[in-house]
Amino acid sequence: MSSSKITYLNKNKKKDYLYILDIDGTLIDSGGAGRKSMEKACESLFGQTIKLNAKDVAGRTDSYIFKHILKKIYPKNRFSVDLTEFKTVYIRNLLEELRDKPTNYLKGAREFTDFLEKSSGYTPALLTGNFKKAAKIKLKEIADKFEFGAYGDIKTNRNDLFFDALGLYQKKYNKNPDKTVVIGDTPFDIECAIKGNAISVAVSTGPYSKEDLKAADFVLEDLSQWPSLLESI
Repeated sequence: MSSSKITYLNKNKKKDYLYILDIDGTLIDSGGAGRKSMEKACESLFGQTIKLNAKDVAGRTDSYIFKHILKKIYPKNRFSVDLTEFKTVYIRNLLEELRDKPTNYLKGAREFTDFLEKSSGYTPALLTGNFKKAAKIKLKEIADKFEFGAYGDIKTNRNDLFFDALGLYQKKYNKNPDKTVVIGDTPFDIECAIKGNAISVAVSTGPYSKEDLKAADFVLEDLSQWPSLLESI
């Protein structure tokens, strides 16, 4: 998309739109670093091998995944490891996993977030199941492009995070956005948008196909289609 086209979109923007974006499978592909780090955390904390596949974690909050793991290992809820301890070990593993690896930003992600950050009328925010610290580690240099975020540190239900993100917007701007757009790569992101009465946008860059994501208002191949998306919303 040419710079003149970007200027045109920005110049004619009259409303305030809140764009809330997921991370894994939407903005980046970490190569399963999060899953591997969780599996290693289970080995060191529980002495057990747990295998997680992409759909075990995609669209879920880290706190939900932790509780899901506990139920697998301790079906009678007899355990001594808490979320804080798990998070500490997981974050340490994630730092090691990603230390020397460049971030694989998915197609269009850098350009889209650059546009949102620099353009009036658009507020870029995060809605992710990642622990807050994990989100920063994964996003690296684009982490600061988002004005605020709702993270999976405490709440297990992704839908609750939508209202956290909306509340942060309301607190910062003392108003509601004219429109709110939720962008993600799983059916959970779509459900989250529906629960919040927001526009749902799905990208098929994660583990789910376009057919799996057809309930969204807009389904994109990837975020390189952001200019046409902005014109359509």
